[in-house]
This record gives sequence, C-alpha cells and structure tokens, in this order.
Amino acid sequence: MKLDRKTIGIRHDEKVLMIFGRLLFQKALLVVLLILGTPVVPLMADDYDEAPIWYSSKEAPNELHSLMEEAAKEGGVWTRNPLLFLEELLLRLEISKHSQVLVMSKTSLQKNLIAPTSPRALYFNENHYVGYVPGGEIEVMFADGEKGTLFYRIAPPIAGRLPILKRDSSCLSCHTGSRTKGVPGFLMRSVTIDRSGTELANSPALSVSAKTPFSKRWAGWFVTGMKQEFAHRGNQFKGEQEGGTLANASDLVDFSRYMTDTSDALPLTLLSHQVDWHNEVTKGAYDFRRAQWFFEKLSPGRDPLAKGTSVSRVLETTSEVILENLLFYDEAILPGEGIFSDEKVRKDWLAQKKTDQAGHSLRDLRLYKRLFKYRCSYMIYSDSFKALPPELHDHVLEKLWKILKRERDDDKYDYLGNRERKRIFSILLATYEELPEIWARAEEGP
Repeated sequence: MKLDRKTIGIRHDEKVLMIFGRLLFQKALLVVLLILGTPVVPLMADDYDEAPIWYSSKEAPNELHSLMEEAAKEGGVWTRNPLLFLEELLLRLEISKHSQVLVMSKTSLQKNLIAPTSPRALYFNENHYVGYVPGGEIEVMFADGEKGTLFYRIAPPIAGRLPILKRDSSCLSCHTGSRTKGVPGFLMRSVTIDRSGTELANSPALSVSAKTPFSKRWAGWFVTGMKQEFAHRGNQFKGEQEGGTLANASDLVDFSRYMTDTSDALPLTLLSHQVDWHNEVTKGAYDFRRAQWFFEKLSPGRDPLAKGTSVSRVLETTSEVILENLLFYDEAILPGEGIFSDEKVRKDWLAQKKTDQAGHSLRDLRLYKRLFKYRCSYMIYSDSFKALPPELHDHVLEKLWKILKRERDDDKYDYLGNRERKRIFSILLATYEELPEIWARAEEGP
C-alpha cells in the first residue's frame, strides 16, 4: 500500500493536537506510516507554518536586522541614493558586485519595472541573495538556519529618508511548491520572452538546477562573455537565434545604473547550483526535524535513531540527497570549449577561497567539461549546512568520509578518482572545523 501526498493529509499544528479526537486520529494514522516504513514528510502545502517549523513566526535577529539598526544610527551612506545604499548593503553582507547576473524576464513582484532595457540584478554569496531593479525596492533572500529561506523587501532611501525593512510573505506565491521541493526556497527559471520581457504563454518554462543541460538554460537572462559555440538560451527573444553572445548589451542596458557591466556565465552557473542546494538542505532539515517531532509525540523515551525507526530512515534518505548535491552527482557537462568567464569575475571568486597547505581549494575552477577541479561543493561552508540538525550534519559528513575512503559498497560516486578524493579530503581536513570524530582516524585520503 502506497501512502503519498494525494492520498494522505496530515496537519500537525500543536494547538490542534490538543483536541482529543483529532489527536487520536493523527496518532493512529502516524502509527500506520511508521509500520509501513513511510518517511514522515510534509503532506500539505502549508505544513511549514506548523510544528515544529513555525515558518511565519518571528525569526531570531539576524544580520539584516543588525544592518538596519546600524543604518538608523549612522545615517550617511544609508540615506543617500538607492545605488549607493545597494553598494553599502552588499559590502556589509560580504557579497561581491561581480556576482551580478541580470534577468530581463518579468518574473518577479516588481515585473512592471523589469524589461530588457531595465533588467533585474541579482547578487549573492553562500548565504544571502539581493535583488535590485532601478526605481524599485531592494529584495533580500536570507538563508536562515532554523526556518530556511526568509524573504525581505527594503524600501530604499529617498530624499534622506532611512531605508525601511519588512519581511515579505507575498514572495511565497512563487517561492514555494514543487519547484522549490515543497519548502520556502529559491527559484531560477529559464523562460521564453518577447522584446518587452514578457513571458510568452504556452512557451516552455524550466526550473534550472545543476543537472539542467546548458542548451536549455538562461532563457530570459543576459549572458556576457561567452563564445558563440556555447549553446544556451540566453540573450534571445522569441523567434530569434538561440544561444550566442549579445555583444551589444550596452546598447540595451545603461550599466551606470548597476554595480558592474557583466552578467557572467560563471555566477549564472554557480547560482543554479546554489538554488538547488539551499532547497534540498532546507527540505532535509524540515523533514528530519518533523520526523523527530512526530516520533517524540508517539514514542516518548525511545531512541529516535535506533535501527529501523522512521527517524533513522529519514536520516538516511535526506543525507543521501544532500550528498548528491554536495558531490555534484549527475552534474550537467559543460559543452564545447567550456565556460569563458570575465577575468575580474574569476579573480574575485578565487580571492575568497580557503586552502589546504598545498594551496588547493574547493573554489578551484576547471571550466571545461565540469565547473570545479574538486567536486565537493564550497556550499559545505554555508550557514545553511552548518545549521543542519547535528545528527543530520554529522551523518552527511560521516558518509562523505566513507565515500572519500572508498568504504562504500556501491559505485555511485566512482566518477571521483582517487586523486580527486585525496584532494577533497585534504582540503576539508584543513578548512572545515565541524568535522565529526570519524575524520580523526586518518589524515590521508583513499
């Protein structure tokens, strides 16, 4: 018997569980799930707003709140024009201006301001994402360790007025559902547009991840610095030639209104990886925390991680999905001669790397056939990974150790050669502080 989202509806609001009749019903239904070995996962669209996630409840103070408090005290640059405010915001959040990518499709809440002549810019690092369109509000997407992705809007300074920060739930109309793994998350789409930037009805729209073939990526986006031979769907409008480089982007865009003059293929490719990463990590954290919560309600006093429990099965499933993202499993192959990235973009990216004693880093680029020399994601350093429930965080790293030491029975990750495994092992041993005890057994790779 198969139980799935269509056949089972479970709400687990702690307040409702106090109602005796429904409590008995849910307990009985959950016992069936446990007996059948079905992982306890969110089964309704708004489960993230119930126990134990409480997504919409007030979040703990974070960097963004601190920055707005500083703005209120300092004034100065915070009260000048929106572009200077954006520059200061990126600086304080440690986001490089060279991460800039430009989307010209009208696919955000500020669609009335977006056009090929006035694209929406996105800037990002491992933890934060900032959206900006000239004349509009500034959007901040914040990867919160407890709640997942939080969405904010900032009314920029006008005539000396301080910026106004507010958390924005309207973003969830698009940023939750099947395209974001069922959690409030990130979204990168490839959509066919006309010359106004309007998405065309009945045209294919695709959610982009690291597994998406490059020939299907970037419709509705500017792509700068690429050779004609690299096939993609950027820099085009309906009915015009696919792929290629838009050599005259400056004829359409006034770059003086932006932080830089690029929408480089490297940050575009990094963004597709990070979007999938954050959504899978958030989903894994939600599923594991929810499974623990249910187990404690049903079986107080029992070990939730004992062999055969629903929690142990969720732990195994979610850790494997996170590992796939971490190790670029099924990563799309870079076609042709690979990615040609602007030199200043590459230098800026590499300036932030963490290295082992030999100078190797998870940020080292290959850009031919695959993105990185060492296929273990730099997102392992992200706040979202470090904030995973400790049991899930450590289980992922223990499984990673076994993969790097070739102590797994399957051949799933055989695309990682011995040399690459040794380098990854050495880099993590030197740069990652939260390694579990198993990593202390040896300082050598496979």
